[in-house]
Amino acid sequence: MRSADATNATSEHSLPQSVESVIHARLQRLSPKLKAFVQTLSLLGQEVEIQLATTVLGVDVGELLTALFELARFAFVHPLAGNSVRFRHQIIAEACANTIPRGRRLEIHQAAVQAIIRRYPNLDGRYEQLAFHAEESGDADAALGYLWDAAVEARRNAAASSLSLIYDRAIKLIERLGEAAEEKYVDFGRMSFASMLQLGEFKKVNMHLPRTLELARRQGRIAHVCSVQSQLGMVYWFEGRYEEGLQITSEGLRTARALKSTALIFSNQTIMANVLHSMGHVHRAIAAMDELNEMLTGELETARLGTPAGPKCTVLAFRSWFMNATGQYAEALGFALRALEIAVREQDSYGQVLARITMGRNLLMLHRNDQAVECLSIAREIVERNGYDASKANLTGAMATALARTGQAHQAVDLIDACMESGTHLRTGQIELCLLYAGYSEALVRDGKSERGLSALDAALSIARTIRNPWLIVECLGLRGRLLAEAKPGTARVAKDLAEMHAICDQFGIVAWDGSRLAV
Repeated sequence: MRSADATNATSEHSLPQSVESVIHARLQRLSPKLKAFVQTLSLLGQEVEIQLATTVLGVDVGELLTALFELARFAFVHPLAGNSVRFRHQIIAEACANTIPRGRRLEIHQAAVQAIIRRYPNLDGRYEQLAFHAEESGDADAALGYLWDAAVEARRNAAASSLSLIYDRAIKLIERLGEAAEEKYVDFGRMSFASMLQLGEFKKVNMHLPRTLELARRQGRIAHVCSVQSQLGMVYWFEGRYEEGLQITSEGLRTARALKSTALIFSNQTIMANVLHSMGHVHRAIAAMDELNEMLTGELETARLGTPAGPKCTVLAFRSWFMNATGQYAEALGFALRALEIAVREQDSYGQVLARITMGRNLLMLHRNDQAVECLSIAREIVERNGYDASKANLTGAMATALARTGQAHQAVDLIDACMESGTHLRTGQIELCLLYAGYSEALVRDGKSERGLSALDAALSIARTIRNPWLIVECLGLRGRLLAEAKPGTARVAKDLAEMHAICDQFGIVAWDGSRLAV
């Protein structure tokens, strides 16, 4: 077994011949009934619940336990512990499964589906298992139905990573089923895209989203078109394609209002507000959030509405974020705290991340840097635990800024270096990448690496200019002015940067941060 673990020459779906031969020889030493038992168990998984095994095998618990004792003696399974039996190694289960004729395999998988349905009145947590056995029994339609139930459950539990994996499995089945499954292709996309973007799965979403929108339109499913429009708007926003984002979400919002769909109004208007903020229309963005805030009362405050975070928490967090551009940092912090309170109460992990990112930024603006470090550290733990890659760049940049302002610049530099080495900075949007470089620049300068720091800030400013985001340009110009004044006192570039910054502020009504402001 050790040699099989060590080799890399074996393909994913085959075993080393010598290993398989040893296991097959051991199988032949078993009685026909015991051999049939272990073969059946091998198709049920590496770890099999006793309750399920007895139903599929059609035996009582006593007979199964006797058989398991013998199988443990022959080193097929571990001695029984708890309510399940485990094969000693996945290779053993695979080798046993390979000895079962195709017809018998189909029968066992069909029996497994029926056994699960009979044994467990509540199928929560078992839909993926059902999908596996249905697919292996040759019933692709049933398998796709079970995957849909699994996807609904994953989204309900905010299990974004699980939902993404379920989507991948569903796509393979849909490809096999062809045109008959095109409606399900649209359904799974509508269900999954927002969560996949949360994980930084931009490549996968961009691969499927255009066809999903095309099929939804062809099928005449207006609500589905509207939903996918909000998700396409989110992609445009992440990519810095603001005019396209505003157009698609405006269309989606008109449709949502015509349909009188709260969920669709929320999804399109939330993205539209973020696009408006990014285009410099800060007060329009805040007004859009206020309108949603008034709509989300009673049960709607915590209803998921198909979004990664709770609606009320999302609205309050983004309103707080938008207020950074107005200079109302204390008021913005209040909105962030309200968002965090809701997210904690509802056990909303992604909502906590949204709230803590804007909360941390407002604490930095208020010179409460130690509190910002504490706040953002908790957010980092949540992000790492849940794989929210799309949030990492923004969060890491803010964390680096907070560390740099609390005498921990070297640690801040290491933090961003690690983020970039892992490649997660490539799984996010342009705003987030700009803020990562901005945090990097301040950390490098505070760590005595002025030239590298200013170079990183040039990269941040280049992104802000490329996507034409007035607020980001103001942030970068203000930061460069402060860092240049420290690193190269008297340089003419400071006055030029500040003049451009003030001109943009006057044009868009943005308030630049005053780094000399006293702590509150």
